[in-house]
Amino acid sequence: MSARNIFWDNKIFFLISIAILICGIAGLSWFFFTGGDDKGFQIVPGKIDVKNNYRASGTEVGTGWSIKENPAEAVQEAFHIALSGKKNPSPETALIFTHGYNDRDIDAILSTATALFENRIKIYGASSFDSRVMTDKGIVKVTDGEPDQSRMLGKKALVAMTIASKDITFGVGSADYGKYPSKSEAARAAILEAIKDAGQPVDAAPRVVLMSSFFEGEVQAIEGIENVVGSDTPVFGGNRQYSMTSSFGMSQVIENGISTLAIYTDLPVGYAFEGGFEIKDVCTGVVTKRNGDRILEIDSRPALEVYDEWLDGEVIKAMENGNENSYKLTFLNPLCKRFTSPNQQVYFLFGVPSPKEDKTIGINFEVREGDRIYQSRGTWEILLNRIGNLPRIAKSNDNIGPETDIILGIGHFCAGIMSVIPETEKDKIPILINYGMDGAPSIVSFTAGEQGHFPGVGNKAGHLLSSFLVIGEKR
Repeated sequence: MSARNIFWDNKIFFLISIAILICGIAGLSWFFFTGGDDKGFQIVPGKIDVKNNYRASGTEVGTGWSIKENPAEAVQEAFHIALSGKKNPSPETALIFTHGYNDRDIDAILSTATALFENRIKIYGASSFDSRVMTDKGIVKVTDGEPDQSRMLGKKALVAMTIASKDITFGVGSADYGKYPSKSEAARAAILEAIKDAGQPVDAAPRVVLMSSFFEGEVQAIEGIENVVGSDTPVFGGNRQYSMTSSFGMSQVIENGISTLAIYTDLPVGYAFEGGFEIKDVCTGVVTKRNGDRILEIDSRPALEVYDEWLDGEVIKAMENGNENSYKLTFLNPLCKRFTSPNQQVYFLFGVPSPKEDKTIGINFEVREGDRIYQSRGTWEILLNRIGNLPRIAKSNDNIGPETDIILGIGHFCAGIMSVIPETEKDKIPILINYGMDGAPSIVSFTAGEQGHFPGVGNKAGHLLSSFLVIGEKR
């Protein structure tokens, strides 16, 4: 072979090698950003510049935060940050999420916020169940150690989102469960109040509804809301200790009750509601006996025995050893139900199994006798990556393309999922969310039970789920 041929053979080999390397890198990037579930593989994108002065035509959104322990000072600081550089210093609506403040503090937060804008602002908010709250600016965390402003660590935490828009109309409404014959009736009253507050007729269903409910009763609450707006109207939210609303001076802090936010707009709206677990079709059975929130039998056998078999004996072993981390085993291997829409789209609703000594399983989502349930599996790597992909999934829901600017994002992330993600990895979440949002403003609370929408099926309540709502600029 001539020297010339050897030269060209080597050159071709070199070019092919470079091409393979480029394709490999592109393939790995595609794998992550399209929701690949490789348990050990992650890519964290570079930090995206946050659009603190973000203004779409007709809409101006800002976010702020505070770790001040004085509730009045905290809400003032958060609003100051959110409104910095804004053309409109008087937003019509604000969302406030907190952690670490007691009921008196929540009252002070609400009264201060309304007074700042002379009772001309609508407020929807809640306490976050996890020890953190989040915006596009980062995670604000409650700590037992020394507060550190530079690291967003404090004894208490508050985040806020301010919205001034001629293209989005909001309405708020609340109801105390104790003042109504049922939670369904209370939720119905709350959404009717929100619709009225938005200046809309009762038969004009909102584009989206947000809800904040006290523990338990969320299934009945969804029924009450759907009784007014129908099952095709998406409802998103989560369970909290406190929730709050305020509109034109009519302020209310709710503990054992529900608060709602009705959103009306013709702008593009996208959403995601999912858990991100792998479903094991071979580990499935029919609930043959239940009592209250307990599954007694699966396939006519003790429920715990069946679940333990699905996990190769790890559940009973953890119970016998008194493993303090046994909760992670059930959080990463939840039970779920399958729903199929008329167009054959499949969705899964998850719940945390709670093994009992009498071989039953406690469950925290609605399961009936005759329901088929599945065991699912997850890892903290998969769950972290799926959370990071929520904005992308939400945008695809309404075919919001890359040419559409996102105005805002609102998330409800499960506190249980956060508990299995290593502390050192959690700070990646706002980076991932900002990447999917292209730096647009976002706000997130962490919940103990989540509500969301399955298109063609309706609104459901479960656990170990996360939702994300995005509103985009006019097409």
